[in-house]
Amino acid sequence: MRLNLLLRAVFCTMALSMQGFASAATIVYDNTALAITNGSGNQLYYPSASEYGDEITLTLPNTSAPRVLSEFDFYYYYSGPSVQSNVTATIRFYKNDGPADAPGTLFFTSDPIPLIPGYVLENRALNTASNLVAPGKFTWTVQFSNLGAYQAGLLVYGPPTVGSSYDDFWLNTGGTWTTYRISGAPSDFASRFGATVQVALPSVVYDNTAVAITNGSGNQLYYPSTSEYGDEITLDTNSTARVLSRFDFYYYYSGPSVQSNVTATIRFYKNDAPGDAPGTLFFTSDPIPLRPGYVLETLQFDTASNLVAPGTFTWTVQFSNLGANQAGLLVYGLPTVGSSFDDFWLNSGGTWTTYRLGGEPSDFAGRFGATVQVVPLSLDSLSLTGGNVTLSVSGGTPPYQVQLRTNITGGPWVDFGGPFTNSPVTFPTPGGNQGFFRVLSH
Repeated sequence: MRLNLLLRAVFCTMALSMQGFASAATIVYDNTALAITNGSGNQLYYPSASEYGDEITLTLPNTSAPRVLSEFDFYYYYSGPSVQSNVTATIRFYKNDGPADAPGTLFFTSDPIPLIPGYVLENRALNTASNLVAPGKFTWTVQFSNLGAYQAGLLVYGPPTVGSSYDDFWLNTGGTWTTYRISGAPSDFASRFGATVQVALPSVVYDNTAVAITNGSGNQLYYPSTSEYGDEITLDTNSTARVLSRFDFYYYYSGPSVQSNVTATIRFYKNDAPGDAPGTLFFTSDPIPLRPGYVLETLQFDTASNLVAPGTFTWTVQFSNLGANQAGLLVYGLPTVGSSFDDFWLNSGGTWTTYRLGGEPSDFAGRFGATVQVVPLSLDSLSLTGGNVTLSVSGGTPPYQVQLRTNITGGPWVDFGGPFTNSPVTFPTPGGNQGFFRVLSH
């Protein structure tokens, strides 16, 4: 039996409506329809500076495929007068595998979310490329930080219209999880989850995170610089995955705390400039606030954006506003997937130059995940010259096969020539007065 204790909650004026998801995700849990108010129509919320939240059970569609969380909505109230970067909410998801089914294994933590005054609908898009697979039952929580004299709390709703929830919630006091109930009201909070059917895991197409380089004292080696610099890499040549879905990198920052203007910016370049230097820029990240110490940073890419990587390219970092502190990429090597030259590129005054670290591998800790690019097959050109037919195709999946028929309105398509993988391709002109061609992708 679950433990139920009576607690208080707060009533405030409520003026919100839940909007729909922007994508076609399947709603697997929804507790946003029935707001709990008092007789005056004031909205109920539960204020606390402790971590607390709702244990929920998803409604999973009739499929054996796992569900990947893609969107999460929740409502909160904040009594403060303005947005302050250090007044935040942090969301976490836990499996209920602790003692007495309490929250146990943590499988998601959001970045700190700055609070907005009043009643707020917060929508978090969860990148499906990260394969955040939800168990059928889990607990989502919130922790409000640096509230000072103000209050913040999740809005009370219930019961759910999709999925289900116990009529209580979990609260963590001093490391101990306990269930509580709100007196005279459902004890659930406004939230909604969207999910998609799990696709194949992304392939690791480059990995230089296995062999850390240290000095004789066991201290991790890093390269400090305020110039833009980074590593030219070659992805796994045995993989057809080229749509980037994830990027991990390691850095060190000597500063004492997170400051929003002390950042790292990541860029990806094709090596198509003179001397194979970085040339065409094809990705720039948002500025990433630096965290103190040794940090693993992960960037998620939406595969629908088709961030297609060439087989060889350079990824770089530029640290900004360091002041008297230092930051640098950690030195690792050799790669275990893909390869890298034993040097790196550095941009000084607009000029790219290669450098090496004395006596050590000159590569940096990075790892890329990717999926196979899906591009429709296109017949780009067809020409007749000197008794030969030349055609060019793109997209699809090789090998390709040209087919021919002599009547545009009917008749069988017949293979013309053998399968081919490279384009353009040239064949002798077929006999007859006319011919109609098509290309199939295997």
